[in-house]
Amino acid sequence: MLKTIFIVVVALVIWICVLFPLDFKEKEYFNTKKPEIVHLFWTGGYDSTFRLCQALIDENKIVQPYYMIVKVDNCKKCKFERQNRGKELETMNKIINHLKKKYPVKSKNLRKLKLIKHIPANSYITNTFYNLKLHNYRRRYNQYEAMCRYANANNKMMEVGTVGIFGQGNGKRPNDGWGTYLRNNLVNNKGNFSVIDPKSPIHNLRFPVVFISKKDMLTIAKRNGYEDVVRSSWSCWFPQNGKPCKKCLMCIDRVIP
Repeated sequence: MLKTIFIVVVALVIWICVLFPLDFKEKEYFNTKKPEIVHLFWTGGYDSTFRLCQALIDENKIVQPYYMIVKVDNCKKCKFERQNRGKELETMNKIINHLKKKYPVKSKNLRKLKLIKHIPANSYITNTFYNLKLHNYRRRYNQYEAMCRYANANNKMMEVGTVGIFGQGNGKRPNDGWGTYLRNNLVNNKGNFSVIDPKSPIHNLRFPVVFISKKDMLTIAKRNGYEDVVRSSWSCWFPQNGKPCKKCLMCIDRVIP
């Protein structure tokens, strides 16, 4: 009798497994509610790549990445210009493909990368940015000033990957006007950080990881399973033979090889 019952139970288990096969792969938690859209300035760099993963994987949000392919670092007559555009685009494409393979469900919320080829002029933002000595006040034009103009022109609240300005960074960067302004003006706005004064030139920017240091990012990435993604990011401004120069500010700031 017991043998008969055992055979019946085994047969029943096999039948259930055939009809409802178990998936032993790691399940992706997916929020069934309509997710928020995050508009993110992305370069393939360490900070912005971490934020992309955090929003997409941890927070189950739709992420619309933007990359400024237009020259934004300086005035037309200045010689200084970063030489990493090709490497950044290559890195972002690799990261996108990797995310699609590793997170086939969540990566559906990663929208196609938008290339910004033109940013409308805005004398108020440019002049105010310069007068407040934000970021690098020796130059009237830089990437943050360009981000502000683009976000304002498109009437969007857009995220940037600025980190460690509240004393939790690695201490290798100078305490400039940009960090001072953020420390004095950022407020917590529904779980994100922004300047609520509509007259501020950075009113349209959000700073979701401003309290996090680069080392904290690596810890979070390890814990949440996307350390491999942030490690594949690219930070160098002046690559040499396809490799980091190890001399520019981004190389010095980087906490992983």
